Amino acid sequence: MQLPTTIIFLCAVASVSCSISSTHLRVQRSALECPQKIAVCPKLTCDANNFGFCVDKQELLDLKVDIYNIHLLDRSCKANVIGDKVCINWALGAFVCGTTAELTDTHVTYKNIMFLPPDPVYVIYREEYRFNVSCTFPLDLLTSLGTVLYPIIVIISIPVDGYGEFQVGMAVYKDASFITPYDSDVFLSTHAMLYVGVFIYNDYNNEFNLVMKNCYATPTMNPNDLKKYDIIMEGCSNTLDKTIKIVENGESSKGKFQVQMFKFIGDHSRVYLHCEVYLCHKSKSCKPNCFGRKSNNELPEALGSLRLGPINRSGRNIFASVILLQMLLESQLRVASCSLDFFYQAICFFKFSKAVLF
Repeated sequence: MQLPTTIIFLCAVASVSCSISSTHLRVQRSALECPQKIAVCPKLTCDANNFGFCVDKQELLDLKVDIYNIHLLDRSCKANVIGDKVCINWALGAFVCGTTAELTDTHVTYKNIMFLPPDPVYVIYREEYRFNVSCTFPLDLLTSLGTVLYPIIVIISIPVDGYGEFQVGMAVYKDASFITPYDSDVFLSTHAMLYVGVFIYNDYNNEFNLVMKNCYATPTMNPNDLKKYDIIMEGCSNTLDKTIKIVENGESSKGKFQVQMFKFIGDHSRVYLHCEVYLCHKSKSCKPNCFGRKSNNELPEALGSLRLGPINRSGRNIFASVILLQMLLESQLRVASCSLDFFYQAICFFKFSKAVLF
């Protein structure tokens, strides 16, 4: 049974239903309809960050519910009594408080169950109530982050005068769809593409566009490292690197770019990303002009700096691989008809010709 809902993230579809579980066969019929008092009162809110759920306290007491032990699938996630309401809030994402995620090609649905145990003051009970809650979002670079356990992400706060504080994040993704975030550490070869998304978490009124002003890479986490590689400069891509593509910048609350993975000269196997971003009110011209004219140099409403990494270069050291192969050849191929020197040279030639793959 579909119940009244409140949706504060307009791109999401929220739903809540209730059922009664019991070993008594007669109650199975009543699972198809909810008690009148429950049917009108649950209030579910969901946005890209959180689930929120509130029920009237007195109505739960009338149902003989233990309001101090209401919990989600993860029993450690319990509701709180706030005035005349019983509410529970938890972060949106798979694995959080037992939340599960169901994916299609275009949407993700997060689901959980709110259990209402009977009040132990009573000797017996015949009904145990629960609410099935879910929120469905169109998949994008922000809503997809909750589908993995450990997304590679960094979040900062940017205050904006007259509007409050906004959460801005940056994450890395596996492909050009920007809906498949990496889970745990990232290892990429120099043939692979790196996909980066930047976004405003909580602009519920949709008043600001996000602009990536300067993005660059360093071999260390120090943003002031003298060795750096520019990717985006004054809102525009580094024209010396044809692998750089700005997919979106200054057009919405999200920014996207891609670049082919690289290695810094020297003993460096890691890359750290740094992005200077600002929030631009939609009433202004926010999209950088990168076609022959200077970028918009108006003072931004708010500026922040994000740092993400490390992103690791995958593969083994070439020379170590050759030495290992030489040892194997010397120990196992002594009776080979061809000479070791000739065979080793052939392997070296193959390894060095394919060095870029490592």
